[in-house]
Amino acid sequence: MLLFIYLPSDIQDNYELPPLGKNSHLIVIAHGMKDSPESWGYSLKNQLENNSDQSAIAVIDWSGSAKNPLTCSVNATRIGGQIASQLSGFNGLKSVHLIGHSCGSFLIQGVCDALTQTRPEIKMQNTFLAPVSIYGGVHWDYGLANFGNCGDFNEVYVDSGDKGPGRYQWWPRSFTFDVTDVRVQSDYRGSPHLWPITYYQGLVAKNSHPLLQEEMTISSRLVPGGKKHVAFDL
Repeated sequence: MLLFIYLPSDIQDNYELPPLGKNSHLIVIAHGMKDSPESWGYSLKNQLENNSDQSAIAVIDWSGSAKNPLTCSVNATRIGGQIASQLSGFNGLKSVHLIGHSCGSFLIQGVCDALTQTRPEIKMQNTFLAPVSIYGGVHWDYGLANFGNCGDFNEVYVDSGDKGPGRYQWWPRSFTFDVTDVRVQSDYRGSPHLWPITYYQGLVAKNSHPLLQEEMTISSRLVPGGKKHVAFDL
């Protein structure tokens, strides 16, 4: 079983990164398990492009490696390292915003961990949407111990209705936003595990999502740790 989980996968996914062009900022979007960019990644990309033309945006399609709950996190971490290797060669790159949902959180953490080693001068923001903590089906607290341990600003969006193992909880290394009440007061009828995506898209639509360049303002009014922070109204 462990060999099945940890042996490298031979599945070929599409995670080629776009050229930076004149931009020095890159946004990377990663879907979760049993998902694909079509469900929300491309629509979020369009929203972000409408807000600004100052960023290159990559939507990672790793759906071929995201089908199994035991191997999803391991594959995501490996792919994150491969993406970081590509980013290391982008000489004009100055900042990266990584956005991942569910098991995609392991992918963006993998990028952050590896890129910190090779290009520590690059500023990084990590946005975890309904992250899961279990790595390789056996390490239950891996995400709790590692998500947010690198980068310059880390944020997590969770919903108390998301009852899967290793999901709804306080994430000690990041600003944790509990978006449950906003869902309850809305007309949303989908899965609580997907609600953080919808909520974050709502913030982006209003151009009110926290950004790295505003990190000092955010840090002045939010303290990491302790209670979960009340979410911004949509």
